[in-house]
Amino acid sequence: MIKAVVFDMDGTLFDTERLAIAGWEHVGRVTGYPIHADLVMKLLGRNIKNCHLVFQEALGADFDFYRYRKLKTAYIEDYIATHGMPVLKGARELLAYLKERGYPLALATSTDRATTLYNLKNAGFTDYFSGIVCGDMVENSKPAPDIYLAACASIQMDPGDCIALEDSPAGVTSAYRAGLHPVMIPDLQQPDETVQSMLYARLDSLDQAIALLEKDRAAGK
Repeated sequence: MIKAVVFDMDGTLFDTERLAIAGWEHVGRVTGYPIHADLVMKLLGRNIKNCHLVFQEALGADFDFYRYRKLKTAYIEDYIATHGMPVLKGARELLAYLKERGYPLALATSTDRATTLYNLKNAGFTDYFSGIVCGDMVENSKPAPDIYLAACASIQMDPGDCIALEDSPAGVTSAYRAGLHPVMIPDLQQPDETVQSMLYARLDSLDQAIALLEKDRAAGK
């Protein structure tokens, strides 16, 4: 029986992966570096350290990643200040359902802690999560299992009693390796056969997880 839920953030709760692509493309226009969507897609699910390595490999060691990342972050913050936090379909409904029924919730995101807390606060989601584990809090990024193991520990739950809600193949792999039951809601990336074989379920939107959990609850009675 599923006893707890662990969420990814970018591309799962918030439509911020598209914002990140737009932000990095903005950096490319400002700096003259060839930064396009196909390069930014390689960053999905990775922490800052690994993103830095991706950029260095693609653009050279002289690419000032941390300086230019601030430009990308400012672009995203300006968008959020103007348009609000881009919450994905079904997120509010699912969180309300889980809170009402007392499921322990954790967040396992490759994004750094400062940005994560900023995003959660802007969406009004901070109080839903008993545990929050971010990319700068673990040594190894997704698809390594570290972040999901830490997230389960943060809410004192066995990984086998948790589902992981994810949008990316790297996140699904991370959750699967940690022993959770991965549920994928694909966003910018679709699962291949290997990732598909890891899935507990595949959904079109977060609110569909309600029926999945209701079915699990009924089977557990």
